[in-house]
Amino acid sequence: MKKAIGVLALSMLALVACGPGGGGSEGGPTDPCRLSGTIVGTVELSPGTCNPYRVVGDLEVPGGGVLKIHPGTALVFEQDTGLSVTGHGQLVVEGTAAQPVAMRGYQPIPGYWKGLVFKDADSFANKLEHVEIRDAAGAEAWDPGAFGTYRAAVALVGSSRLQAKFNKVWKNAGAAFFIDDAVDLWQDFDENVLTENQGFPLLIYASRLGQVKANNDFSGNASGKNYVRVAGGYGEVHTATWLKLNVPYRVHGEVTVADQHRLTIAAGARLFFEQDARLTIDGYTGALTAVGTATDPIVFTGLLAQKGYWCGLYFHDTHSTENRLENVVVEYGGGDAAACASQSAYYANILIDSSGNASSQYLYLHESRIEHSAHYGLVLPSTLTKDFVALNLSGNTDGNIVIENY
Repeated sequence: MKKAIGVLALSMLALVACGPGGGGSEGGPTDPCRLSGTIVGTVELSPGTCNPYRVVGDLEVPGGGVLKIHPGTALVFEQDTGLSVTGHGQLVVEGTAAQPVAMRGYQPIPGYWKGLVFKDADSFANKLEHVEIRDAAGAEAWDPGAFGTYRAAVALVGSSRLQAKFNKVWKNAGAAFFIDDAVDLWQDFDENVLTENQGFPLLIYASRLGQVKANNDFSGNASGKNYVRVAGGYGEVHTATWLKLNVPYRVHGEVTVADQHRLTIAAGARLFFEQDARLTIDGYTGALTAVGTATDPIVFTGLLAQKGYWCGLYFHDTHSTENRLENVVVEYGGGDAAACASQSAYYANILIDSSGNASSQYLYLHESRIEHSAHYGLVLPSTLTKDFVALNLSGNTDGNIVIENY
């Protein structure tokens, strides 16, 4: 009965009216296998009705609309068409491992169709599970924050919500996913394969990164794009863990860990910082815990191996005893661009300063290498309580350690 209701809804909506010969709708019956327009009410698509469905114009699921797509269904998109979800609209795509849902271009060309866009689509029902998406990212979009112009096969914009698991997003003309700074991946982002894309597998704001799981595969994209690209500057990082992924993180801008929160970085994670980027730990109880192992260290480095390429790690007024760096490598920082300015007169791979609001900063630093700074390896306040063991400081242009009196 649900299938019949879905077909009836499509026909009544006149998503596309088309006669048997593919001509206009002059007196001819509607063709439920050709889709475009606005979803009103609940529409369900299944392979028993059409195989495949052909999307011949933009589809939108606004508030009040529900589009459910069942296992084995295929949607083939005409050139420059796309699917958008807005407001309380719901897109529920539930394939299975044996019967995934397919969304592809009518021609197997990267960028042939626009892709999926969730815009302030805040329903908890939104789901992509066992979906194969390809040939998309054909439209440029504008992010007013850090990323600017981008292309993505799946874009989550504003306060959208999505469950995304077991998907394959591949052979697209841009990024596989774009994740905005207010998005809620409310049941995590897990076991997706994002590969063979012309852009990065994932563009994501730092405030959302803690919801990305380690079981995703981000490898195999275009040359220079095998990173999860992370943007700071819009929304502070609250308590979260950044896991070891199968590609490095690539950090753009300044990522700030908020006061009363802790960022934990898992052993083996690799963070490559773009020019003049930095990681800031702010406030009396803000904290960074990065504990690697001798065989799986955590690496903080520049995208290019040039002294001063990025600013470094910046601890500002941090007193927390959870500031722990062990088996880490911090290298090629100490940049002195305007973006690296602080209350200190110095620049370093690791800089700790005080505005006078914290009487005693704290840092635990063990078994680590602090190397190749354009200025100092470490800048430390005289008020620092430190626990330093077995450090290797080398190749730092102005010296290894400088102490500032407060």
